[in-house]
Parts: sequence; structure tokens; C-alpha cells
Amino acid sequence: MVAGKTEEEIYKVLGIKYPPPEIRENQGEIEAALRQAQGKPNGLPKLIQLKDIKGDLHSHSDWDGGDNSILEMAETAMALGYEYIGISDHTKFLRIEHGLDEKQLSQQRKEIDRVNSKLKIQNSKLTILQGAETNILNDGSLDIKDEALKKLDYVIAGVHSSFKMPKEKMTERIIRAMKNPYVRIISHPTGRILKRRDEYQIDIDKILRAAKETNTILEINSIPERLDLNDVNIKRAI
Repeated sequence: MVAGKTEEEIYKVLGIKYPPPEIRENQGEIEAALRQAQGKPNGLPKLIQLKDIKGDLHSHSDWDGGDNSILEMAETAMALGYEYIGISDHTKFLRIEHGLDEKQLSQQRKEIDRVNSKLKIQNSKLTILQGAETNILNDGSLDIKDEALKKLDYVIAGVHSSFKMPKEKMTERIIRAMKNPYVRIISHPTGRILKRRDEYQIDIDKILRAAKETNTILEINSIPERLDLNDVNIKRAI
């Protein structure tokens, strides 16, 4: 029997570096903890801390049915020490979410410019970027015209409908969106909502290869009910 007042003490007695609870999944963390305790390479990974986060590119304002104005979001971002924040409201296909059309995106840009000017006067280091979370339609096209997309600082694309498409069709749908020259990020790539909706069927290996070929970011959506990409797919991506 090994006893101690804390977990750290117990692992120390065992000659193992303390593995944080977040990584205790029987995925090699004990071996890594042992290597680190022995001064060998490939020890425990450094976990991301809140202080490491420099900004947020997936956020929704009151233009999109959110609770806060762009200015209020900027003020919170400054309080968090962020360097940037991206406003990425849903677009017009999602009427239930008050999705923005091309004209509204243009109007929103003016508000973002006004708030950025106000921040500059205050000598703030925060920059507000304008993005949009566009909708990937069934054929892989987006619900916003390219002429409007190219005026944005970045474009997110996500599947928000027809979740039960066959695996091959859904994979083709997402890859076509990734090939759009203005798309930089795919949001919640597998679409799951824990306890409410299963992942839609995709060939994750094809998606990962396409992401590399098109230089497209696959989001790690860390909302507790999503966690998408999940840990297994994150490791495959790396």
C-alpha cells in the first residue's frame, strides 16, 4: 500500500511525475510521466493555460441573437488580456439564429470599424476582426457570395443542416467548402452535441488530408456539450 496526503505525494513515492487529471485516459500518460521523472525525452505534455489564450475567433454578437454588443464583447476581451477577437456571426441560411445576409455583413463592418477606432483612441492593444460562420449547403457551396466573403478578415464554414447525409456525400460536402479560397476554418467538424446529437458520418482521414492540402483549420470547439474535434481526432490530426 502507498499512502500520502495528496496525489502528488503518491506519484512521487512511485517515482512518477504527477500526471494532470485531464490526460488520465490510459493513452500512454503513465509511461510519459515515468520518462519525465527519469529525465528522458517525450515526457508529459504542457497543458494549455488560460494565460496562453491570445484571442477568440468564434464568437457571436447581438447581431446574431447573442447577448452582448460588439463593444461589450471587446471590453470583456480586453479584461481577459486578449490581443484580438473575431466576430463570427451566423449567416443567412440560419434564420432561426438571425443569420446575416451580405448587406447586414457590410453594415456590421461599419460598427466594427467604429469600435476599433474607439479602442485605438483608448490606446488599447485589442483588434476586432470581422468573420462570419457561414453555412455549408448540401452541395458544399456556401450561403454567402464570394464577393462578400472576400471583404471579411476570415471565414468560418460549418454544417448546420442535413446531418444524416451518407458518409461519402457528407465528406465531399465539407471538402468542397474547404476548397473555397476564402474559407479558413471549419467549425465543429463532426457536428456532435453530447446527449443530443451524434456525429454525422464523415471520413475523418480524408477531411484531415484535405485540411492539410487547403491549409484549412479544423476547429477544436471546447463548449462542454460539443468538444469537437474530440481528443482521438485531435491526435490523428497532429
